[in-house]
Amino acid sequence: LSASCDGSTKTFTITGALRILAVMSTQAPITYRPTTDWTFDASTTILTLTDAVSAPQTGQTLFALYVES
Repeated sequence: LSASCDGSTKTFTITGALRILAVMSTQAPITYRPTTDWTFDASTTILTLTDAVSAPQTGQTLFALYVES
């Protein structure tokens, strides 16, 4: 997901994801809270960061631990 970090992007498509287990970053917050900081729609495989957190800045690392379908 890091390649999409540009300071404004808050939606990320994770092809093949069935369920997200954790979302983490090198930018605070380090570990994002499910529902509060992020949501995931398994039907579209889109991870969305909520208004509780800012979009990751360019150069930051953002990754998701997920279960493949």
